[in-house]
Amino acid sequence: MSSSRDDSGRFTRFGIFTLMASTRNTLRLIVTVLVVGAVIGSGVAAKEVIAILNAAREPSPTLFNYGLAPAIVSAPEAWTNDSCKECHAQIFEQWSTSRHAKAADNDHFEVELLDPGNRQQYCLNCHAPRTPGEALFPTQEPAELDSLFTSRPEWLRAGVDCLTCHVRDGKILATQMTDEAAVAHPLLHAPELGRAEFCSGCHQFALKSLYFPDNFRGHFQQASLDEFIHFRSEGNDVSTCHECHMDDGDHRMSGGYSNELLKSAVDLRLDLHWDPQEKLVEIDVTVEGGYVGHRIPGGEWFRFVSVVTTLEDANGRVLTASPNEVLQQRLAASGKTYVMQWPRREKMRRSAGDFEMGKMDADPRPDTRLFPEESRVYRYATTIDPGRAGQPVRARAVLLYHLMGASKAKRFHHLPRDVMSIVHEAEETIDLQDAARSSEK
Repeated sequence: MSSSRDDSGRFTRFGIFTLMASTRNTLRLIVTVLVVGAVIGSGVAAKEVIAILNAAREPSPTLFNYGLAPAIVSAPEAWTNDSCKECHAQIFEQWSTSRHAKAADNDHFEVELLDPGNRQQYCLNCHAPRTPGEALFPTQEPAELDSLFTSRPEWLRAGVDCLTCHVRDGKILATQMTDEAAVAHPLLHAPELGRAEFCSGCHQFALKSLYFPDNFRGHFQQASLDEFIHFRSEGNDVSTCHECHMDDGDHRMSGGYSNELLKSAVDLRLDLHWDPQEKLVEIDVTVEGGYVGHRIPGGEWFRFVSVVTTLEDANGRVLTASPNEVLQQRLAASGKTYVMQWPRREKMRRSAGDFEMGKMDADPRPDTRLFPEESRVYRYATTIDPGRAGQPVRARAVLLYHLMGASKAKRFHHLPRDVMSIVHEAEETIDLQDAARSSEK
């Protein structure tokens, strides 16, 4: 397994994330575990245990620490998101329509956080970073969770807001220092706001262990920074996440919920042919990744892309073919799939198995997502019933983006249309009779 060292002294292992970044940190964690064990054994309150664990943490240089704790902004009482609007009206309007603004105050998050398997503090630490949960383990259930979405406090409604990213210790964090801004409020130069590592404070993390709640285990649940580092290592010149997700400083920060951005991230082509010698209809479906700084799709492991291809006659009836093992084997040797039943569905996704959950002696699950600028072709072929050989046939392909799979959506009572969007569609028709005449000339 390859590893690399970043400029903060932490190690990043591709696919495995750990906070034990150096010998110093490893020793610190060992001492911490021993102390915590002794403290728990002596019956000292959990709050004191948390204080010991907090002391063992390596401070994050990028303002967020992967969901282990909320953001402590220490903003003066008069500083609110509305007060930011007075001078930054355009940015405020952009943010207010963003997914960040609704990160915690939306139906999906409410349903999933209240689910018996998800009632943990670390979800709030990233979705509503100003949550008053600094005294909680990341895996602990937030106090009065069931009433939280009834009372809807301001910090929940604000989600990931102006204060979350731009205020620490009563100062405004900024990448550009101006005299006008310095007169308006205290400033602190924070170049980390413009770096990819800043985004990874919430968009790169692993699962949390119930037994070691101050640490991570297993595979990345989101691996945005690792994937971006790999993208840069291939010689690409994009230097930050902001170049795609904050074009011209746009604080909408579009991502997987933006069909416009999805369309630019992946393309779809469909080619339909008639092979007169073999009497076969051949369909090539090409999915091509764009110039994107991460795998496609990025984000949570349960997001995926699928391509659904079908073949119909002129009346819209789905075609079928008879079994033919000899033809199936011959086509497979040339990289084609013999299809008897349509539609045909292909998925580009990663899955979470025992290895990804932290069991190191298990086999990793495959990751079939697209790489940036990768072109993948699905090649199908099928026979046509002689009675329909003179009729037109139509091939259709649809590229879909899924926020989650059908079983997960059903578990959380989400409607299919709420967790799936059509990104691209392609269609081709061929008249087999005309194609046959052309082949005879």
